[in-house]
Amino acid sequence: MRYFIIIADGQQLVGDRSLETDQPERSDLGADLFAALADAHTPALDAMGRLGKVGLAATHAAGANSYGRGAFALLGAPAPVVSVVSDALLDAAGSGVPLEPGDAVLRVGFVRVSPDDADGLLIGTESRALTGDRKANGLVSGTNEYAALFDDLAAYWREAGTLTDPFEIVRTSSGGRLLIRRAAHAGDQPSFEGVELIDPATITGEPWIEHLPDGGRKGDAELLCALITESRRFLADHPINAARAEQGLDAINLAWFWDAGTMPASGFNGLNPSEITAFVDGAADPDLRTRQPGLCEGLCEGLCALLGVEPTHGTALNAGADLADAITASETPIVLVLTRRDAEGIDADIVAPVLARLTGEPIDRVADADDAPWRVLVAVSHDPAGADGVAEGLAPFVLAGGRVRSIVDRRLSEATESDLIVDPASDLLEYVLKSGLRGVV
Repeated sequence: MRYFIIIADGQQLVGDRSLETDQPERSDLGADLFAALADAHTPALDAMGRLGKVGLAATHAAGANSYGRGAFALLGAPAPVVSVVSDALLDAAGSGVPLEPGDAVLRVGFVRVSPDDADGLLIGTESRALTGDRKANGLVSGTNEYAALFDDLAAYWREAGTLTDPFEIVRTSSGGRLLIRRAAHAGDQPSFEGVELIDPATITGEPWIEHLPDGGRKGDAELLCALITESRRFLADHPINAARAEQGLDAINLAWFWDAGTMPASGFNGLNPSEITAFVDGAADPDLRTRQPGLCEGLCEGLCALLGVEPTHGTALNAGADLADAITASETPIVLVLTRRDAEGIDADIVAPVLARLTGEPIDRVADADDAPWRVLVAVSHDPAGADGVAEGLAPFVLAGGRVRSIVDRRLSEATESDLIVDPASDLLEYVLKSGLRGVV
């Protein structure tokens, strides 16, 4: 039996909100994932639902959803490993930053806050998109202006003695910045485990002081608060902000930390790397790839790095035929495809041609796949918001192929109506690899 595991980014399926200037209110996200799947034209995925089973997997872990946490859970990582994996950690690994067990990684970026200390509001975040454009009065990571401002701030933190040897600031392939605390030299220095960190995009328009880092071990949150306080003092008089004022732009006046993760000490306990061929398939839109260099693939590459596999870049292949040929020609028993296309792109460019090669005909003509020597799983890494009446973190999946018998014909968007719920999601891998195959060679 051969296994093809296709993992899609739930946030990408609801639309690339990272290109928007003002993040939507959290309540506005609603049931967007399932609504987007319902509205999409996905005949191949619909055929999989007819031939196989549709269900939900609980990818929610450690109080937060993310592409990385969801994918690790779906690939069999136990809860303790999933809980310490963050997108910042994957971004570091995907950018080629050497990481050792216990290394802590936090995302650090710039925000704009109103000048009033008493009830000052967070009024804007940096943009990771549209390189070279000051969209909506913000500051864009990846530009020379951004790099200069951050380099100067990091040097100031060093000179002030707040940022010491166990800590370093690195640049990612997408142009952002990460704070890394090296475990090997940290001693009793902060590990940031248990510190409450808030994504600044979720608190736009709210008093920022109320959302400063809090909790964790004594001294952990205090260090981050000290760095934030010093950034405000330093940035207030920086020449770049003086130049922005002359252009009528708001000052970039505060640094912020969020998205903490830790390199697992026990390693990843899911798939055996020698059994996997991995494909990293980024955004199909070339314009998006130009505007967001590195961002589309960074998390997928980081996941492969932590899995211990060298990814093949699906985006270097032509969409459709070449990509499907490469996937189905892989000789390992498990083929992993990490994709960040939208639902219709996944269906047309990956699922339909892969299934056509496996079955020898278009999937909509296949009446039965019970005796097939393969299984195909299409799973969503996470549910960004949670459908109405469904807990956040229950993400849909569809499985079809050998010994997977269809009971009810459902679309992927109808997974909330299924009684097949895998909780925790780490059990899904065993279900895919073993269910119904007892005694089958």
